[in-house]
Amino acid sequence: MKSLSETVAELAEKWGVPEAQIHELLNQATLTSQLSEKMDLNRQTIDLEDITDDPEPTSTISLDSGVFLEKEDQTGSEPTEAIVPLESELMAGRYRDLGLLGKGGMGEVRRVRDTLLHRTLAMKIMHSRMMSKPRYVSRFVEEAQIEAQLQHPNIVPVHDIGTLEDGRQYFTMKQIRGTEFSQKIREIHEASTKDRWRSSEDGTTFRDLIRIHQTVCETVAYAHAQGVIHRDLKPENIMLGGFGEVLVVDWGLAKLLGREEAEWSPEDEVLESDRSKNDAHKTQMGSVAGTPYYMAPEQAYGHTDKVGTATDVYTLGAILYEILSGLPPYHGHSAFLVLEQVKERPPSSLRLPSSLQTDAGVTGEFEQLSVPTAAKIPKRLVEICEAAMQREIGQRTESAEALANELRAWLEGDEKREKGLQEVEAARQLADKARGQERKAADEWRQANAALSRGGVGSEEAWTLWE
Repeated sequence: MKSLSETVAELAEKWGVPEAQIHELLNQATLTSQLSEKMDLNRQTIDLEDITDDPEPTSTISLDSGVFLEKEDQTGSEPTEAIVPLESELMAGRYRDLGLLGKGGMGEVRRVRDTLLHRTLAMKIMHSRMMSKPRYVSRFVEEAQIEAQLQHPNIVPVHDIGTLEDGRQYFTMKQIRGTEFSQKIREIHEASTKDRWRSSEDGTTFRDLIRIHQTVCETVAYAHAQGVIHRDLKPENIMLGGFGEVLVVDWGLAKLLGREEAEWSPEDEVLESDRSKNDAHKTQMGSVAGTPYYMAPEQAYGHTDKVGTATDVYTLGAILYEILSGLPPYHGHSAFLVLEQVKERPPSSLRLPSSLQTDAGVTGEFEQLSVPTAAKIPKRLVEICEAAMQREIGQRTESAEALANELRAWLEGDEKREKGLQEVEAARQLADKARGQERKAADEWRQANAALSRGGVGSEEAWTLWE
């Protein structure tokens, strides 16, 4: 039997095309065959954020920092493995290529099979042209190393890092399935009315959103304890699994505290994302690093010396803002316009006009906006959000852990309030039943007296009513 390489060489010579093109066609055919049987491509979560020098992003499928992200199959069945020729060459001595998942300016991500541990992973590989740029190689390796060392159940594990036979850097990560947190937030707001929160079609509640965000805050607090800040937290970088998993993903801009970064030139500053509808949703890289809609003021100004754990706290507050309002804190059709807003003013207030008084610990600097959902937003959560999003670093909630504790306290209090309301409702129903029994007894008393008046003490009807 001929090897795959020999077959490809013969086809290339016969058709007069490069062997690389034949390999690519085979990879695409294998992946397309497998996917067409399993899912609708349009249902896949889109996210491939990589540094790019290309005028347009080229990725066409669902990725996040090298992790293949697939929405849950509504039937609950597990995805099948792609069938590939056994003769295909192994990558790095152990990985069998299952096909291309997506491309970006910095690299590509491929679905691979680990032949030693018999598991399917996502492999992120740098483009050959990027290997000549030390800063990008350093960032690529650092991303893998940081995420590998953050050993936490809510952070996607990195399994391996190395160099392929052609000299390109790669690392492998767990392949996950899930839904972006932004989608859950959107579904809750679409289901809710102006004055009341409603559950989404899948049963997710507003309280579930807060509980998820509490878990995210705890995860970020863990990273901070390890000396790592994320710098690009947003609902799209929070994945929800089918069994209650909450994952904080895309640590491509993560920074080790206390380590100085190399200077970046202006042309290096944009990370592209397939899901971005405008460049205000794109991740910026350089002295201004992060996603404009959720940036802290010190990020927007490019004050890298001031970026620290408080920066992540601000961004966690910005995510809470979106949970409460259904919108990010700032709006605009370009990164420049959004960054100018972040620099110039705080976001619009989520408070009702009658509740704009300054509370203890909050400066009252938030401007008022006509927010249609304000009536149903719990006041305490607005206070927590405002405290986390204070423009002055020293005035913010002191840590991600403190923010998680505040959300936990609200959840516990809300559960107690709901239990109390349920008990009050039960008591009301009992009282209504008791009043009904009292009315019935009084009516029977009147009937018995009337029977006694008519028939005397020997009236059988009267004694029956008395009984």
